[in-house]
Amino acid sequence: DTLLRAEQIQLACNAWALWNGNYELKELDISDARILLRQDERGQWNTDVWDFSDADSTAKTASITIEQLRLQSVALTLGSMSCQIEDAAVQLAESDSAFTVAGSGKLTAFSSPEFNTQSAITWAGNGSWNMDKKTVAVSLSEVQWMGSNASISGNDDQGEWTFVGEVSRLDLPA
Repeated sequence: DTLLRAEQIQLACNAWALWNGNYELKELDISDARILLRQDERGQWNTDVWDFSDADSTAKTASITIEQLRLQSVALTLGSMSCQIEDAAVQLAESDSAFTVAGSGKLTAFSSPEFNTQSAITWAGNGSWNMDKKTVAVSLSEVQWMGSNASISGNDDQGEWTFVGEVSRLDLPA
């Protein structure tokens, strides 16, 4: 499975630091793309593309940081969920056991087994994934959809999601 297929990718980094294993990217812009994130039957993600081990030692530790990731016209698929990202700007950091994200953006479509819409959704928020504990936390401080405003936070503790939210404005079509 192809992880990323894009018409345009722009990257800003310190090439010498990158060569020496310091995966800190200043900027990564991806346009007109398709991103497919999936887990195989062994539980291995297709994002696990680097091998940080060598024959003489146990696994080395590494981290990846992207100070500014910009997505424009990107179709994103994560398991049974998919969305069309018109524009998004996020900051990403990964370490041995955690992955964090913060940013904002606009989706023009969203589909999952639980919810589907073709109406635009704008959002701002952050999230984290603890890979050792298999827990996820997501907080969207701003969500605008079909004239409604809301905030929502959710936690996944090994497959059991809990959500708390607040709607500050709700417009229903007549």
